[in-house]
Amino acid sequence: MHVLEKAKKPLSALKDSVVDVNAINFWLQKFNPLWSGNQALGKIVQKENAANEMVSLTIQVNRLFKMGEAGQHHPVFARVNGIRYERTYSLTQLDDQHVLLSVKKVNTGIVSTWLVEQAQVGDILEFGQPFGDMTLVSNSTPLLLLAAGSGITPMLSLLKAMSK
Repeated sequence: MHVLEKAKKPLSALKDSVVDVNAINFWLQKFNPLWSGNQALGKIVQKENAANEMVSLTIQVNRLFKMGEAGQHHPVFARVNGIRYERTYSLTQLDDQHVLLSVKKVNTGIVSTWLVEQAQVGDILEFGQPFGDMTLVSNSTPLLLLAAGSGITPMLSLLKAMSK
C-alpha cells in the first residue's frame, strides 16, 4: 500500500497490517469449510455421471458467493496436485444456496479431468465474480437459442430462468 493511501485511510491501513485474512479463513474453515471472511466458496454435495466422461456437480455455496445472471460464466478455482487452477464455467442456479456445475472431460484438460475423475462429495471449490453478457433481454420478442457441445450449459441456465 502506498504512503498516500495509508494516510487517507489510517484505520483501514492499521486493520490491514494487524489482521491476516488468510489466518482468519484458516481458523474459520476448521469449524466449517464454507466459512470465509473474503472468499466465495462452494462444497460439492452431489456428483452424478451425466454422460460418458461428463459429470453434474451440485454445489452448496457460502454467503459470499455472488450468483450471476443466467448465461454468465463464473471463474472456478480448483487445486489439482497442489497447484491452483482457474477455469470458467456456466452455472445453473438451483436455489439460494445451490448451483449446478456440469463438466465434460477434455482430454488435455487438467481441471475438467480432475472434476470428472477425482473430485468427490465434500471437496471445496472457490469462485470468482460472474461475468459475460449472454443474458436474457427483458422483452417479449421470440428467442432462438442455438448451441453445440458444452455451449448447451448456458442455454439450460437461460431456459430455466425464462421458465420462472
